[in-house]
This record gives sequence, C-alpha cells and structure tokens, in this order.
Amino acid sequence: MNNCLWKATPLPYDCDPLAQLDGTKTDVAIIGGGYTGLWTAYWLKKLAPDLAITVLEAYTLGHGASGRNGGWLMGSLEGLTHFVTSSGRLSQAVLSELRTLVTSAVGTLTELEIDCDLKHGGGLFAASRYTAQQPRAQAMLQALWALGFSSDDYQWLSASDLRSRFTISQPFGAIETPHVATLHPGKLLRGLASEVQKLGVNIREQCAALSFKKHSVQTSRGLIACKHIVIATEGYSEKTPMNRRLISVRSGMVSTAPMSQQQWQQLGFSRHEAFCDLSRASTYCQRTADNRLIVGARGNYAWGNKPWHAHGASAKGTRQRITLAKALFPTLKDVEFTHAWEGSLGISRRLTPHVVFDHKACIATAGGYAGEGVGASFLFGRTLAEGITGCASNRLHMPWVMRGNIDNIIPRWEFEPLPWLGFTTMTAAIALEDAMLSHELPGTWLVTKACDALETMMGIG
Repeated sequence: MNNCLWKATPLPYDCDPLAQLDGTKTDVAIIGGGYTGLWTAYWLKKLAPDLAITVLEAYTLGHGASGRNGGWLMGSLEGLTHFVTSSGRLSQAVLSELRTLVTSAVGTLTELEIDCDLKHGGGLFAASRYTAQQPRAQAMLQALWALGFSSDDYQWLSASDLRSRFTISQPFGAIETPHVATLHPGKLLRGLASEVQKLGVNIREQCAALSFKKHSVQTSRGLIACKHIVIATEGYSEKTPMNRRLISVRSGMVSTAPMSQQQWQQLGFSRHEAFCDLSRASTYCQRTADNRLIVGARGNYAWGNKPWHAHGASAKGTRQRITLAKALFPTLKDVEFTHAWEGSLGISRRLTPHVVFDHKACIATAGGYAGEGVGASFLFGRTLAEGITGCASNRLHMPWVMRGNIDNIIPRWEFEPLPWLGFTTMTAAIALEDAMLSHELPGTWLVTKACDALETMMGIG
C-alpha cells in the first residue's frame, strides 16, 4: 500500500535547507507552512506589497493537515451554533460570508490559474447503510434552517433521487448543498506556494520555531526579528503556544486505483459531488481527476496529544476504512485500494474555529477547523492579513474573531489521562454503535445514548 496520494509530486520551488537565519529581520513571521500560513502570506502581500514576510515550516510545506486532507472546500465552519445571535440564528453578515466562501475561493484560484483539479459539484450528506441515519439527516437539515440557511443553501434529496445518482447501501435520502467543491490538496498547496514566492515571500522549510518572544522567534536556524508573529500550525501545534489549546485528533483516508468509466457509471459521482454518509464515523468521499475514489473516516487520538507525522497510515485504520468504503459502496467489492494515509486535525476545547489577535504580544493565530480547514483557511488567512494591516473589513467583525490575550481566550484541554480516556472510549463506542446499527441488533439505543453523552462531554456533539 502506497502512502499519501497527494504528495506524489514535489513542490515547484527552490528552498535552501541549510541557510542560516540568525539576525534576519522580517515584518511578519508566519509559523506553519500549510494553507493558513500560505493564504495569510498571500493576502498580506496583496494588501501591503512592501511587507517582508517569512514563512517558517518545521518539516516541509503541507506536512500537516494541508497535505493530508480529503480535499473538501466547504462554505461552512464547525460549531456554528456558538456563533448565533440572541435570536438563536446566525446574523446576515455571517450567512453572507459562508454563502460566498466557496465561490470567492474558486474565483481566487481561477484568477491565479492554480490547477488543483477543482470541481464545484456541490456536496451530499447522505442517510444510508442503516435507518438511524435518516432521522439524523432530517434533524441536521432542520437545524441548518433554524440557523438561518434556506432551501437554496441546503435542501432534501429524496431516497429515489439519491438512488438514481449513486449506488450505495440502503439510500434513505440526503441533504444537498451547492456550498462544497472538491480539489487536489497537494496541487493547491504547490500552486499557492509558487504564487506567494512570486510575490516575494521568503519560505523556509526544515526550520522549526523553538521559542517565542515579542518581536522575535528563535528557530532551529537562528533568531529572527519581526514585528508580527502568526501561528498557523493547526493540529501540529505541540511546540507552539497553541499546545493543548488545539488537540490533535487523527483522521485517515484510502484511495482506490483509477477506475474505468463503466465502473463509475455503476457507482455514480457523475457531477463530481463531494459525498459523505451521516454516521458518526464521518465518512467523506470525492472522485479525483484521475478517476480514483478517495474515502476518509475519523480516526483516533494518541496519548499525550501527539500528531501523526508519518506519511502513511496504520494497518488497522486502513483495514477499517476499506471495510467501511465497501460497506457504503457495494460496487467497490473487487476494486483495488492503492494508497492510505493519515493526518491530525486541530480541535479546540469549545469545538469552534478561531481567529485571535493578541495585539499586546504582537501575535495572531487561526485554527481549530476540526476537519473543515480547506475553506476556513482561505477565509481566516484573509482575515489575519486584514487585521495585521489594519484594513477595514466586515470579516474582522465576525463572531469567530477575537482580540486579547490568547491565554484568556482559548482554553486548554485537560491533562492526561482525561483526553485519552475520553477519545478512546468515544471511538470504541462509535465503532460498536455503527456495527450494531448495521445489523439492527437489540439494545442499540443504549449504545447510542452513551455515544451522545460522550460526544457532549468531549465537546464533539
């Protein structure tokens, strides 16, 4: 089994891994060479071309979640219920920002001529495999409408319509939305890195940030003086001030070999829709430009909040994801799976993403995307740039934007063993619930109640 499919092509730029940086001065030092860091650098240069910007990456660009994700560009954020007004609904400004997120990102990528296999085919959140997913899907749709979205944003797709578009196990219906596109994460990363270098951004790989002070960063290659520091490390924040404020929870993906047109006619995905089923395992899929099917699912949490740095995946996790893929799509029964990989996403204690400006310390940060970072990083990178340059923007008044001391704004997770016990127990309960629901075993409701309680306790539900 090969490793990450997205990393097959090297990044198209030169970066001296031996250059010493001691005594270097820059206006903005960005810690983290993923989407958030690169989009922040891009928008900073667009807003203030004369700024000196340095991106510091401890490994290689996209080493973290940006190089390992499922390629969903979503016009949504995790934890939307935390951003409602006193009426219990999202403000019109928030709704407008989310409704235009995908089209804005697509427009920017098109303008930059970044070839990342972009397909704006919408997304489906399907109720399938077992009957319990149908009320879950309908409750999700009602909750979205209650937040202020309309049927133009999210609408119900009947079981017969779902069956006509996909060959899936027991289709019961789905939520359909135009606010999702799919892309090749590696190609997006490579194209964006190339663009920011053209704008004069200094990229330094294999350059770990070791400690932080106001107006300086001590790196593995020397001390850098700076006016502003941006921390953009998401689920790989173990060596930054965001350690334990963002916890690293693993997710993983498998990929089929390229399939024939006949196989795709049997399976579906003719519109290149993003697809997931509404189990707690969070199965998410896309059809790639070279006609593979990517299938991802929630993973686990490692003791001590350790992110996954290897480029492959565990054998156990790979088997589970292939089994889940074949259970969801029966036509995959004899299809070969060729790639498997895992990565860590960042989850905050409140399960909400954030943009924070700590002006006193001259530090800004964004993250906590909980798996929705491809689109969120585009929005939040732009927001960070606008805040640093003092640009007047409605984005700076969104409810996820906060100002003040990071210590007082973003709470830390509890010490071990509590996170490990909570996530391990929850993962086991979810697997048990999925197996019992799939076989319609008696007593499932007790396991479902336990899963609900565990997700609430962990801040996931």
